[in-house]
Order: sequence, then structure tokens, then C-alpha cells
Amino acid sequence: DGYKVYNKNHQLMTDPFPEPPASLRRRVLVVKHPANANLYFIFYTSGHTWFGNREWDLRYTVVDISQDAGKGRLILKDQLITDNVSNGITLVKHGNNNDVWLIAHKVRTKQFLVFSITNSGLNMSPAIHVAGQANRPDRYKIGDMKPSHDGTMLGIAAVEGDDILFLGDSPGFVEVFDFNNNTGALTNRSLGKGPDSYFGSWYLGYRPTSEVCIEFSPD
Repeated sequence: DGYKVYNKNHQLMTDPFPEPPASLRRRVLVVKHPANANLYFIFYTSGHTWFGNREWDLRYTVVDISQDAGKGRLILKDQLITDNVSNGITLVKHGNNNDVWLIAHKVRTKQFLVFSITNSGLNMSPAIHVAGQANRPDRYKIGDMKPSHDGTMLGIAAVEGDDILFLGDSPGFVEVFDFNNNTGALTNRSLGKGPDSYFGSWYLGYRPTSEVCIEFSPD
């Protein structure tokens, strides 16, 4: 979950750090450092409450698996990258087959934040791409974000509604973008209708052929 990290023996790694109050639907992504096979980035969204707080922090921790007799140690913990993001984040392999893109969305805006992870590490200054649907950007929230298997498309499941879940005015929709995995640019948006519920717009996926096939699930 971004806070409890287990080693290969299924034991908590040494040097744990305090966990904030429980949050729901936290996203966690793990990727190896492009230039160091012993280092792994753990990226995650972290919120504090369910109602009244739909903004999440984007944070990361770094694990060195060569430490603690090969069981691993947290060497950089709970670092803030940016705040006020949607819960959906994703990683995409760079076109050079070495670097990685970390993509997030600034909640209630059309801004997508694209961070590069290179041999030098994480670049904390993202490229900002203004894209997306949202008749009312101030209500635009992304529940899930997934790249196609070849890294050339980016799909999102989103809602455009109130923060209170049970008002019933949060229909879901799908957006699919062309993604340039060499530059990190999002272009050529296609829009599709999703479930007429907030809960139905939180998970999606692609068929192995990269043919666009969005699957919704409340689980």
C-alpha cells in the first residue's frame, strides 16, 4: 500500500515509517531504477479521508534490495511529488526501452502531469499536457488510467460529478488518447460513455492485441 513494504521472506522491511489515517482505493506502482538494478521506486497515491477529500498526494519511496543482507531496506521514504491529483496513476515504458514515464492527473482540471524516470532518477518537474473531456473541469476526476500493451495509447476511466458519492449525478465515461512514448505527449482524444454510476468508473483494461477494449469493474 506504499507504507508497508515486505521483503522476499514476507517480512516487513526494516526502517518502516508511520502510516497516515486509512484511505481507500490507494494506487501503488513499482518500477526498477533504469540505471541501478538494486533500486526500486514505489509510487502511490495517498489520501486521508473518503468524504470531502477527493484530492490525493502523489508520493514515492525507494527500496534498495541489496541492503539488509539482501532482504532490502527503505532508503528514501514517503517523498511528496505533488498534491491534488486524481487517484488514477500509471507507468509507461519510454520508446527508448530504458526510461519510464510516470503519468498523473491534476484533479478537477484537464492537466495531465508526465514525469520522466531516467538513468538520473525521477525528474520532479513534469511536462504538463492539457487534454481530456470534462464539460466542467472543476468536477473532472480520474479513477483509473492504463496504457496499451505497446505503450502507444492511454485509456482513462473518469467521472464528472459531485464529491458526495450518493447524490447520483456522477456518470462515468472513457477517454482514449494516442500516447507518444518518445515525447510523453497525449493527443487525439476519443470519448466513450461509461456506466451511469461513480463506482463503475474505477477500473479498466486493454485486450492483449492493444485493440481498445475498456472493462469496467467496481471491484
